[in-house]
Order: sequence, then C-alpha cells, then structure tokens
Amino acid sequence: MIDRMSLLRCKKETLLGHREEALRYKRKESSAVRDIGEIPDVRYADRRDRAEGSLASFCREYQPSIFTRPFSPMHKQVIARLEGAIDSGGLFAYAMPRGTGKTSIAEAACCWALLTGKRRYVTLISATEKHAQQSLVNIKKELSSNELIYEDWPEVVFPIWSLENIAHRAGGQLYRGMPTYIVWKGEQLVLPSIDGSKAAGSVIEIRGLTGAIRGMKCNLPGGRGTVRPELVILDDPQTDESARSGSQCMAREQIILGAILGLAGHENPISVAMPCTVIHKGDLAERFLDNDTRPGWKGVRAGMLKSMPANTKLWEEYYGYKKEGNDAATQYYRENREAMDMGAEALWEECYTCDQISAVQYAMDLKAVVGEQAFWAEYQNEPLDDVSDGEMITVEDVLAKTTKYRRGQVPENCQYLTAFIDVHKGLLYYMVCGWEENFNGYIIDYNTWPPVDRKYFALREIREGLQKKYPGMGVDGAIFAGLKELTEKLVGKLWKNSHLRVEREVIDANWKTSLVKSFCRETEHGVVVIPGHGRYIGVDRRPLNEYRKHAGDKSGVNWRIPAPLSRGAVRHVIFDINYWKSFVNSALLSPPGERGCLQLFSGYDHTLLAAHFTAEYFTEVSARGKTVRQWSPRPGNDDNHWWDCVVGCAMGAAMQGCRTIDTVVKRSGMRVRYLN
Repeated sequence: MIDRMSLLRCKKETLLGHREEALRYKRKESSAVRDIGEIPDVRYADRRDRAEGSLASFCREYQPSIFTRPFSPMHKQVIARLEGAIDSGGLFAYAMPRGTGKTSIAEAACCWALLTGKRRYVTLISATEKHAQQSLVNIKKELSSNELIYEDWPEVVFPIWSLENIAHRAGGQLYRGMPTYIVWKGEQLVLPSIDGSKAAGSVIEIRGLTGAIRGMKCNLPGGRGTVRPELVILDDPQTDESARSGSQCMAREQIILGAILGLAGHENPISVAMPCTVIHKGDLAERFLDNDTRPGWKGVRAGMLKSMPANTKLWEEYYGYKKEGNDAATQYYRENREAMDMGAEALWEECYTCDQISAVQYAMDLKAVVGEQAFWAEYQNEPLDDVSDGEMITVEDVLAKTTKYRRGQVPENCQYLTAFIDVHKGLLYYMVCGWEENFNGYIIDYNTWPPVDRKYFALREIREGLQKKYPGMGVDGAIFAGLKELTEKLVGKLWKNSHLRVEREVIDANWKTSLVKSFCRETEHGVVVIPGHGRYIGVDRRPLNEYRKHAGDKSGVNWRIPAPLSRGAVRHVIFDINYWKSFVNSALLSPPGERGCLQLFSGYDHTLLAAHFTAEYFTEVSARGKTVRQWSPRPGNDDNHWWDCVVGCAMGAAMQGCRTIDTVVKRSGMRVRYLN
C-alpha cells in the first residue's frame, strides 16, 4: 500500500515535470517569435557596389528625395573631401551657405560610413543636444524606412525593420537563435551583429558639444573588446550666441582640440569633419576654416555668389519693380538678365525657386529679404565687420602688443601702479597696470580671485568660486573676505623689478555698493583703496568735466570725487566709461613709441583677455554740437570684466597724475602746458 507521503511526492514530481515542459515549450515558442527569420538577399548588387565606392553615388541613388537637385562643383568637392576623411582619416572643415544641404550630407556620410563598414564607431556632435537628437532621428528614419537601403543592405536594416518601431524588442531579438545585440534607443545606437555584415556591431552616438564627451566607448559582444569613436561629424558646432562670445568660442575650440580629437585614444587616428557656417568675424567656424592658423583642417568655405553683380543700378531698379509684385520684377529681370548678371557667378546654378529664373536672381532676392548683415554671414560665409564709425581693437591687435617684460615685472620707466577689481558673486576679476607720466601703460598682471585652473572659461561657468574659497560664508561674507585677501596681495607688496607699490586701487561699486564702501572704510589700505562708479555719459548728458566744482570736490579729465556728504563718509570716484573705454581703445591701437601706448607682458597666452577686450563696440553719436563714442556689448558677449579692469586702471592713473592728450593746451608763443 502506497503511503500518503509517497503519493504526494509523486504528484509533486509530475507537476514539476509538466511545468518544466511548459516552460520549455514557451521558451521555444518565444524564441521562434523573437527570431527574425532568414535575411533577404541583396536585390541590386551593382547599385550597392557603386554606392560603396562613392559617397556621392550613395546620396543620389539612396536618398533621391533629399538630394533633389544636381550637385554643384562645391558639393562635389566637399563630398570628395568628406569621403577622403572617412576612407583615410584627417580633419576637414567646410562652410556652405544655409540651406545648401551641408547637414544632410553630414547625416548621409554617417549612414554611408556605417553601412559600408568603413568606420565602426561614428559620433555626431552638434552645437546643442537638441540639434544632435534631431540628426539621430533623421538617421534612424533612413535606416528603418528607406526601402532602397532595405533592398541593398538587408543584413543591416532587416533586423531594424523587424523591430517594427518598437524599440524594447531590440533586447530580445534573435537571428538563427543567437542574439543580434541591437540597441535602438537612447543616445547610442548599435547596429545588429550578423555574421558576414561589414556593419556588425557598429555604433553611432550623439552629443551636444558642451555635453559629456570624454570617455565615449562601446563594449563588443562576446568579450571581443572595446571600440572607441573613429569618425566625428561636428555639425554646426556653434550657436548664434556662442559665435558672438569670444570666451564661448575659445571654450568650444578647446573642447574640439582636446576632448574630441582625443576620443579615439592613442592607438588609432581619428577623422573629424566639420560642416559649419560663419556667423561672426573671428567665431569658432572661422578659426577652423583659416588655413594659415589651422592648416591641418583643410578648411573650405563657399558663398552663394562667388562674385557679385557689377551693375548695381539695374538691381536697384529691379527692387523697385519688386514693390509691384514678383511677376513684374521677374519680367524686368528676364528682359535685362544679361546686363544684370554681368560679373556675377552663382555657386549652385540649380538653386532657385519657382519665383525666380536663375540662381543669381534667387540670391539677390534673398539678400533683399534678409538684409546685408545676415546675407553676408549666413549665405556668403564672409560676415561684414561690425558697424562702427571708427577703428576698434581686434583680438589680433591685443595679442600683438606684448613687451619683453614678463608677468609681474614693472618696466623701469613706470612711475605709478594702479589696480582695479571687478566684483561678482563667484569671482573677483582684477588687473594691475604700470604707467609713465605721459600715459604710456603696461599691463603687469591680471587674473581672478580665487584663480580658475582653466585656460578658457566664462563667469557663468564659475558659480561658487568665492564660496568654495571661503566655506561657511554667505555671498557678502565671501566677497568681503576675497576683497581683503586680494587687496593685501596687490597693495601690500613691492612689485618685481621696481621700488613701486600699487598706490591707487579702484573697486567697482556699481553692484554691492554698501559692501564695497564698508570694505574701503575698514581696510588698513584705506588711503589707497576707493570705490568706483562708472557712469554711462551719453551725448544727451553733461560731461563730468562741466560739473561745477564745490568745496571738497576733486576732479580731472572725465572723473570726479564728490565731497563727502557727512563726516567719516567714504569718498568715491565717478568716471565716464564711454570716454575711458575710447581712451583705452586708442591706447591699444597706438604703436610702441607713440604717446599713450598700452602694452602687455609677454610669455603668456592672452587670448581670453583679448576676448574680454573685444566684447564691446562703439558707435559715434552726434547731437547739440558734440560727438560721443557710445559703447555697447556685442550680442552674446557676456564677459567683458578685464575690459572693465583695464579701463578702471587707466582712470586710476589719471587720478594719480598721468596726463592725457586732452589735458595738453597750446597757446600762441608758449610751450605746451599740462593742465592736469
């Protein structure tokens, strides 16, 4: 007789057996569902062979809905150089007009490099993460819906099509019972691992230029090692804002030269192609297109018109007809086309819409619509100089004004040392200058407090520099402590190569006014330190020189120290920033040997300083019989802090006795006399 326990054990074993059998069946059924089946054969081998040997053929034959017009000679040149960079490596920057397909070519190049197996790991980097995401979406659409690519690269795209746009299926996809290891979501896509496929396991990854770029890699399945980026497409790596900011251009330039060029590691060379548009003079694109300063990048730039029409009078009459309507203007152009096109040569003869009859007419219509500045920047890649009524310093002017003296050394002819501190929440920017009595000046030292351990940076990137330097303090306390320590560093010592000390330190008091005045009241260097208020004296305001002088006032050329309102009050200096910025601009333009020349110490990279110095521009405004140079920040340029410092140092020198040209008066029969 079978006991109860044995019966229960038998039933349990039977149930477990049934369960295991059911699981085996389900696994087999699931595997059959997840297996994509047999991959179709290549449909048109000849077409695929042509495309594998030519990026231009790939674009024309597999993306005819994108590349609808014949390629211009410039397109052919760019595609050939891009193909060479993918095949053989190298660096290539090319600027083409807006709307001529440079981004579409870049995206096609990514697909071509991966499908043909020429590159295993492609990285597409755009100015922002949002732009990079859009490019990735475009590439995914081509690989998951382009029937022409499906016909000729089935071993790559058949597994992608089998996902049916359901990305989570990728994790369990099988081919002949083996995982394909396809990844089809996120910032990193991995193509299916199919035996015999040149693109097996290839990777495409996206980033924004200012995002996390370092350390990009992908582990190959089956313990076959790791791959790193081999090809980088830098698609329009600047924004309108960054193009107009010297510090942002330098920061992005260093990311490209450092992080991006190092992505491949030390074992393999990296290929980088940069489709771009020049937005602003000296911007990021222009730096890499300059074959003199960046010869390794083989820069090429092209404008919509290689040359402009010679007969401007006929075009002015044409624009008059435009007011009557497109038909009237086009009829006028048709009748006078030969004369109107004289001297003009279009980059792309087929580039015009149904409203025009030639590429030249289209370009000239576009110029009238967007304006001169936008046309020459966005469509000619030759931006016009900033609008100004006089000469302004450039980055090149600043970098060329160095002396034999090193940082911290005072030239032997200097009689005065002045300093200026620009106060901000996270950092204190400062500068020290030496001056001769005739206003020849030398920048001796400049930096931030606390110092920033990066060569290129923007203030907005340093949020808590002072707070980290002085932990436990609030904003005001950290600024006060920074002013105290920095002032001791600048004022409380003899400077190299001289017997001089800083005898005038001006601290910007337009922000945190009461804090700065409190510091100046309490510091042991109160005789030297004074709060400063820069004032924007426009053409409609009375110059500081014309204010009536009251008892106790001190004044000079466009600066004044009002008498204190009460006993013990901290005195402050008011100065005309328009005047003193114009003065320093002229001093930086003056060649060595001329009176009032301003120079820099040598042996240091002053590129970031030059960006601060060129962060503003002036326009000459006239009214009521006088003309004033009014200074304004360039759009997108938010860092001009060392510019403020050098301007404050120059004004401080005038307070100490340096005499500007404005103080020289010639009288008949008398020698020159200085009034300051």
